[in-house]
Amino acid sequence: ACQALHWRYDLLSAAALAAFVQLAANPRQLFQTGFQLSFLAILLLAFLLPLGAAWLERLRQAGTPAFAAGLLTVALPLLTIQAGMVPVNGELFRQVPGMAAVINLPVVALTGLLVPYGLLVFAFDLVGFPLPEAAWLLGEGMLRAMEALNRVPGWIGLEPKPLGGPGRGGAGPDPEEAPAPGQPADDHRPSRR
Repeated sequence: ACQALHWRYDLLSAAALAAFVQLAANPRQLFQTGFQLSFLAILLLAFLLPLGAAWLERLRQAGTPAFAAGLLTVALPLLTIQAGMVPVNGELFRQVPGMAAVINLPVVALTGLLVPYGLLVFAFDLVGFPLPEAAWLLGEGMLRAMEALNRVPGWIGLEPKPLGGPGRGGAGPDPEEAPAPGQPADDHRPSRR
């Protein structure tokens, strides 16, 4: 739209407008983790991606093979977001997903295929146009590939490990607050006599 109107596109202005519209509709969105992470990702892209692009250009000038440079060009935005999210994930979720950057590369690529494909299938179904069996098999194959990629960290023994002690972010209940085995949940605290 910006090209058609001969306007300059500005990522931060567009993000600010999107945040304003969302917060005008529901100010409580500001405290939602999804809202915060989405706009943090945009800020990371706006401020860190130019630094990564400069680094990538230095690699190209140093004689990096074209295939490796192309792969880094595709992966750079995702790696930028992952690197910036590590401290935030550690604080919010008490775990640092070490495999996220590796697994997200094929997952994002598959999602880039799966979402438009799903919208196309939905549009065809909406107008009553029958799809050939191959179209359904292709969608099923992409979904199975996505499910398999989600299981890779467990296959190689890299399940996310919670940070912190008991009672902090999924490491388990505090032993003093949890009922002992065989005791009812409402009568689990020792009496203080």
